[in-house]
Amino acid sequence: MKAEIDPLLGETVTEEFEDEHSVVYMLDAGLRLMYCNKAWDEFAEHNGGTHLRRIEQIGHPILDAISKPLRAFYRCVFERSLAELQPWEHLYECSSAECYREFHMQVLPLHAPPRLVVVNSRVVERAHDRIWQAPLTAVYRTAEGVIVMCMHCRRTRRSNKPDSWDWVPAFLTKPPHNVSHGLCHTCFRYYYHEYRRCA
Repeated sequence: MKAEIDPLLGETVTEEFEDEHSVVYMLDAGLRLMYCNKAWDEFAEHNGGTHLRRIEQIGHPILDAISKPLRAFYRCVFERSLAELQPWEHLYECSSAECYREFHMQVLPLHAPPRLVVVNSRVVERAHDRIWQAPLTAVYRTAEGVIVMCMHCRRTRRSNKPDSWDWVPAFLTKPPHNVSHGLCHTCFRYYYHEYRRCA
């Protein structure tokens, strides 16, 4: 079965990207999703995001799917790529409870009409070698009742030591209530060294 896509994209886009192993999506000039391939749904399903299936996401702004700490960054790089018609590449971590995973993102601008093709390819996948901690919510829940997890490495911030982030895989398998996503200092420095250009 072929995916429903905007007629402006043409049939070749469906044929070219639909069976790709990489997650591929296309954004219009307003950064709204106009197409997602089958791998989008597979990734969502394997990571507890069945509510994020492509049929429900088409037409929605991609920035709504990005955690707040990085929305300004991605808005900046997507808009710059569109305006300058220059590709952009980025490496980022998106681990699961079982596996350490790194992805390579390619942002490819197209014109007439202006849009972006975004390709997310898995480049590393291996078992974790991190030292894990028990899911003691008292250690991680803030006075406001929130548990903060890094959106990339998925480690959890200690409530009494905001600079300390622990690997708590049980929080990924069965997330506690009131989880908020942040970005630990290590991931920020390693993956977002060009953030200042977008500030």
